[in-house]
Amino acid sequence: MTGLATGVVRGITEQIVGGELRPGDRLPTEARLSQDHGVSRTVVREAMSQLRASGLVESVRGRGSFVLARPAGHGRGPAPRTAEEARELWELRLALEVAIVGWAARRRTAVDLDRLRRAADRFAEAVRPADALEADRAFHRSLAAASGNSRFVVALDELGPAMVMMPPERLRSATAEQDRQRHAVVVAEHGEIVAAVAEQDADLAAATVRRHLVRSRQRLDQR
Repeated sequence: MTGLATGVVRGITEQIVGGELRPGDRLPTEARLSQDHGVSRTVVREAMSQLRASGLVESVRGRGSFVLARPAGHGRGPAPRTAEEARELWELRLALEVAIVGWAARRRTAVDLDRLRRAADRFAEAVRPADALEADRAFHRSLAAASGNSRFVVALDELGPAMVMMPPERLRSATAEQDRQRHAVVVAEHGEIVAAVAEQDADLAAATVRRHLVRSRQRLDQR
């Protein structure tokens, strides 16, 4: 990669790290990036190729390029770059969250349950994809907090933004209605988890989280 392209990659990466660009946000057009960075469109295309290879950006024909995740190297887990890395991360998360929700169902307090419900509500009310991702992470972190084991919270924090990635199919939505339908499905799945934790049914809670994460994996695989 040329030095000029490296500079463009660095600039866009800093915007993502700084929160100016969040998962789900559309990047400026190729022409705008070329103007902003003072480079040719060829250089911009080279930089975008590197960002896609790093798993940070997804390009959609006819719609532009979108942020998928934050980069590694900032105290949080990196976004998976390959299908194999994505599978490994998902398997780790599945094992971790099934254990988390079991303990949460056994140990949750009224305060924990209220926090979990409020997190589920925030996700349900999120409109922008970036806001939905933040609320989704907060929901799963609330589950970890309800487990009564601070190590589970630390483990999820270590996975960081890579824990919940932007499903690429959301970027390819044909209509806003399709996007709302996908969001509603996840809202319902979160509701099932909250209900199981409220009932303090550890086996049911584990089953609902397993089903949710399996479906999440299927949604991510719809490339």
